[in-house]
Amino acid sequence: MPIEVDKSGSRVIVFAAGTEVSSTKSNPSFSAAACFPFRGSGIWGTPRKIQAVAFVDSGATGRLRIQDVTNGLTICTSAVISNTIAAVVDLGAIANVPVDEAVWELQMIRDTGTGNSSIYCCSLMLVPGDD
Repeated sequence: MPIEVDKSGSRVIVFAAGTEVSSTKSNPSFSAAACFPFRGSGIWGTPRKIQAVAFVDSGATGRLRIQDVTNGLTICTSAVISNTIAAVVDLGAIANVPVDEAVWELQMIRDTGTGNSSIYCCSLMLVPGDD
């Protein structure tokens, strides 16, 4: 369940805080790690950024993305992640934000690596804009 914090008129939504999800899949498609409700830009506004705390095993690289599974659209995709310790990762340019409520999914892909080497995500943060 998302945790919503409201301070001084800005809202930060933290998802999966303290939970680590991982993927060992290395193939052309992303795999689902977790899903959460997005209430729609009509209620929450359009996020101005989406960040995650993520890392990979040594010798691996990977990416994260947010997919709107209700509408079949990609919201954002990170650059390649290669850090082997937990770090803040920006998920890049945000697009296709729905006005109405939708189910969003955190998806992961391991781009390089062998065996059980994985990409990990510990938390996800949506920072809504001021619109």
